[in-house]
Amino acid sequence: MSNFKKTKVNKITSVFLSATTAVWLSGAVAFMPMAAAADTVSDLQAQIAALLAQISTLQAQLNTLSGGTGTTCSFTFGTDMSLGDTGTDVLNLQKALNADGVNIASSGAGSPGNETSYFGPLTEAGVVRFQNKYASEILTPLGLINGTGYAGPSTRAKLNALCSTPSVPTDPGDGTGTPTTPVGSGLTVMAGTQ
Repeated sequence: MSNFKKTKVNKITSVFLSATTAVWLSGAVAFMPMAAAADTVSDLQAQIAALLAQISTLQAQLNTLSGGTGTTCSFTFGTDMSLGDTGTDVLNLQKALNADGVNIASSGAGSPGNETSYFGPLTEAGVVRFQNKYASEILTPLGLINGTGYAGPSTRAKLNALCSTPSVPTDPGDGTGTPTTPVGSGLTVMAGTQ
């Protein structure tokens, strides 16, 4: 083979390999952002869930310090609930417990913003914490010392009382003695769909 043909074959081979490499690299790079975006979205969702749980806890602490309950509801509890129950009442129960700072879970199912319609062990434990928190109103009249996890008449009565009580401190501390209505700082729990 002559030098001219070798040079021409080498140039063609070089161009072909360069073009193939460029196409392969551009194709590989095109798929990388998709995988990174999927990880970023799931990471962001996890961070959002954690922030929602933290916000709920901080709002409950703020409401405790300001004298308000922080729980406003657009529903009434009229049915007893216990382990294994399902439905809208359970969903609203979880929302009310989370809004009152008795979080069902810190993340995932049952956490603030991720309430479910299933009354499982986490909901039962949340009801026990709620009952213990308001023991003088829920447990003591029944001669009980510890919560049972059963959302019966006295538990529902307390939930309904909290749902109907506006989140307004009795004394804002401004020296006037007149309650003020906070704007945009209350937590509202409303029935939703899932």
